[in-house]
Amino acid sequence: MDFNRLQYLPLGLRHFSALAIVWFIVVVWIEVRAFRFASMRIGLSSTAALILLLASLAGSYFNIPVAQFPERQIVTGQIILFLAWTT
Repeated sequence: MDFNRLQYLPLGLRHFSALAIVWFIVVVWIEVRAFRFASMRIGLSSTAALILLLASLAGSYFNIPVAQFPERQIVTGQIILFLAWTT
């Protein structure tokens, strides 16, 4: 099997790579603009919004439990019968 002849892209690799790079740049640009717009709408400066974003990313590493549920017994391997309607 000749792996060099297998090509599933509708474009050449050079054009597909350029298209992927342009797509990545546009998505990042839209995300940055949306974040800037949202932070300005709530009255944060650019610096405060960036600090808040970085603190949020750093805080997502830690899991702080806010509630603890009681333990329950889980039954497995049990046959459950459903009532079916017949016409």
